[in-house]
Amino acid sequence: MASEEVGPFRVRPDGRSLSLSPHAWNKVANLLFLDSPAGVGFSYSNSSSGRRTGDKRTGNDAYKLLRGWFERFPQFKYRTFYIAGESYAAIEDHRDRNKGVNNPIINFKGFLLGNPLIDDFYDNIGTFEFWWNHGLVGDSTYAQLNESCPRDSFLFPSDDCYTALSSAYSEFGNFNPYAIYQSPYDQLATLNKAPLVILYIFQINILNQHILLY
Repeated sequence: MASEEVGPFRVRPDGRSLSLSPHAWNKVANLLFLDSPAGVGFSYSNSSSGRRTGDKRTGNDAYKLLRGWFERFPQFKYRTFYIAGESYAAIEDHRDRNKGVNNPIINFKGFLLGNPLIDDFYDNIGTFEFWWNHGLVGDSTYAQLNESCPRDSFLFPSDDCYTALSSAYSEFGNFNPYAIYQSPYDQLATLNKAPLVILYIFQINILNQHILLY
């Protein structure tokens, strides 16, 4: 997120230098990125127990961190606050903890989700139909996916589902399945051999007068 989408910098093709993004959110926002749960990105734990995480604990840890962050930077208290995230962030525990609280420090108003993992069945059915309708997979592979995978988890597919997914990836060619209208890109050739990866990065964006958790 920070270096590819909403952040202020882009990595140049040489891999050694940066350029400014003309579409950076920090033009209208103060951005703070949080990698979560512990062990993801730059986040860490000093104990093995701290690395045993789950959806509920991840939500609780993020809430504790936010409360501490607002105490350290009180100028951001009471501003309108939003949570935003991608993929598995849709599963994390983001309960509104302000019920019954007057003038809450974390003034939670809503959340935004990009490419969210919400429901395995409908996510799978929609994904497979998208691939098939756009010519990324053939009829037989589409049928195999619908037969083997609809109720499987993207994180832990069954052997039959994994075989069907591998067949689908092999048919993609050098296209990025998340941006199929872009030109083929040679460096994406390994996509047709790679298993599906779920990104567990969770981030916080603090707007000038609002706050976003991304």
